[in-house]
Order: sequence, then structure tokens, then C-alpha cells
Amino acid sequence: MNKTILNFYLLFYGIGAFVSVFFYFFLTEGTIKFFSGEVSNTSLFWVKTVGSGDLLISFICLKGYFGNSEMKKLAVQSNFLYGLFHFGSFWFADKYLSPHKKYMSVQYIPSLIWITFTFIWWGILFPPENKDEKNKIE
Repeated sequence: MNKTILNFYLLFYGIGAFVSVFFYFFLTEGTIKFFSGEVSNTSLFWVKTVGSGDLLISFICLKGYFGNSEMKKLAVQSNFLYGLFHFGSFWFADKYLSPHKKYMSVQYIPSLIWITFTFIWWGILFPPENKDEKNKIE
């Protein structure tokens, strides 16, 4: 996979996570109800906590999009770690706590597979390299 696909990946997650921040922060009660939850002080707190993580992932992915190869690699690795817990938590809640809407729940496992694949591909096997960075004298 070339750098163009990696840049699309980083831009997609950077913008996607930022959009979800809007819902988590400004439509908090609606977000809770959307995921079959009940609005309480605790659920309001946790939704905003998740929103903070999405804001950080958005920032890291956009820094990776505009940054050098090391920042791109860090963004892929960070997105994997966060996504593993983020999508894993959604999957667990859907499976064992309270079923989510079908069109939402069908995306959790594919998302976990996708972020794992991209982590292995760009984070381990074929990390991005800039030719200029490779030839630098340290």
C-alpha cells in the first residue's frame, strides 16, 4: 500500500473522530440514547470521556497526515491502540450489555479487523519512510 492510501486512512480517521467529538460533546444525551443507554450523571461523564479520546485521536491522525513518516507511524499505532479499546468496548456493550442498532453493531468487528490489519501493515511490516529522512546524517 502506498503513501496515498495511508494519507487517506489518516485523514479519514482524523475527520471521522473529530465529527464524533461533536456528537459526544454537544449532543451527549442523544448519543447515549442512540447507543441504547440511559441518561445519567455517570453516562454523561463517560460519553464525554470517550469524546476526549476521539479528540486526541483526531489530532494525532491529522498530525500524521500532515507530518513526517515517524508521525504517520505513531498515528497508525495510536489509532490501533485506541480503536482496539474503543471498538472493543462498543462490541462488548452490544454483545453482552444492551444491543445497539443493527446498522451500528455490524461495523464493530470489521473495524477491529481493519485497524489490526493497518497496524500490522504500516505499524510493523511496512512503516512509512521518507527518502529524505532515510538519508539524513544523525
